[in-house]
Amino acid sequence: MSDMAQKQKGIPWSQIMVFSMWFASWNILWGIYNNYLPVLLQAGGVNYNIKGASSALGFGLGAFAVGIVMSVDNVAGSILKLIFGPLADRAKSKKKILLISGSVAAIAYALIPFGFMGITPETSGKIDLLNGSFIFTLIALSVMIAAWGIAELTESSLFQVILSSEQRAKAAAYRVFVGGFGIVVTLLLGNMLYSVHMGLPFWIGASFYVVTLVLYALFIKEPKNTHFETRGADGKLESIGAQVRDAIQSFSSEAKKAFFFIAFSKFLLIFGVMAFQTYGSSYIVNVLGISEAAAGNYTIIFFAGYMISALPAGYLANKVGRKNLLLIALFIYALVGIIQYLSGALATLIPGFFLLGLSTGISDVIPVCMAADTVPHKKYMGTTMGVYFFIASMSAIIAVPLFGWIFEATNNNWNLMWLGVAITGVIGLILMAMKRGQIGEMKSSV
Repeated sequence: MSDMAQKQKGIPWSQIMVFSMWFASWNILWGIYNNYLPVLLQAGGVNYNIKGASSALGFGLGAFAVGIVMSVDNVAGSILKLIFGPLADRAKSKKKILLISGSVAAIAYALIPFGFMGITPETSGKIDLLNGSFIFTLIALSVMIAAWGIAELTESSLFQVILSSEQRAKAAAYRVFVGGFGIVVTLLLGNMLYSVHMGLPFWIGASFYVVTLVLYALFIKEPKNTHFETRGADGKLESIGAQVRDAIQSFSSEAKKAFFFIAFSKFLLIFGVMAFQTYGSSYIVNVLGISEAAAGNYTIIFFAGYMISALPAGYLANKVGRKNLLLIALFIYALVGIIQYLSGALATLIPGFFLLGLSTGISDVIPVCMAADTVPHKKYMGTTMGVYFFIASMSAIIAVPLFGWIFEATNNNWNLMWLGVAITGVIGLILMAMKRGQIGEMKSSV
């Protein structure tokens, strides 16, 4: 279907709702993952739970080791995105790849809690006595992360090629809104169920994801003519590296600069986000003396702001400009990081979490649309978005273990994560403000 025909037909709402359910399942899976897994990995350690707020049993890892484990998904994801971006463009059925990899991810995710279920109060924190459980947990995490990385990039490519430029910001806004709503509801239930059994939030998340896959199979119609291959003079398929090179070379000089500038802005946003998303629950447990189950309630505040900002961001993007909204998001990150670092109090954390949610909602709607609208042709969409997500994922690869190392080196000074949020927000704000001209604004050619 041509872009003009899509525009005349309007946004395909039935498909947008399924796309939105997909994004909700992503938020649910990773919200649970980031809220509980760092606590369970650190529980039982001598330098953890110093205020006695947590009753969790775990492997007793230090913050740096947890950072390494939690960044495995980003390392695998980065590699997979560069590989499966081009493969998504070549695939005769993106939908089939998505459904298979998504099913594997759901099963592996549901298995994660079984690695912790064998830990007793006597063995908690004694990693030498828990080698079998720890290896099982790492295998489940690795399979889930690899499968999800394939599914995520394939779905993103399908989302971008189905929609025109005019539709993307609004569609992305609905995705973020439904995603935020889904995780708020899930965390409300998950926090209660975690108190009953620590595995229940994981199993609920996996179940919701399976439902999303069924809806995807039933309602998403894959467009024709999205199959793209490049062959050399000998008729053989080009290598993945050659396809990435050809995609980047197809950009004009201005578009290429804009694409990498947008990707680097997202890099900075993720750097700050990963600090409080990964270690926020540890900060709440160890600095504020609140249990990990109750800490999830503060995560809900974050996602409430995330959800509220989504719809206005989608509509304002086409009115005031995507760059201007991204500047607002960066300013909020910098402001909240500075205030919370200086105060370190619950009274500022609550509105801070809400404001961070607002800015994260904007940053999840805007940069990916900006990046997609620098792509010269849809046949390069999967490859180019693979490069975009690779750059974004590199931020998390660096940020998570780096912050873990900083915390250990400073005797678990968890408050330093807010300084990291402030610094990356300020750098991103300055760089984006310095960039002149139109970068990734709405157009009708892609």
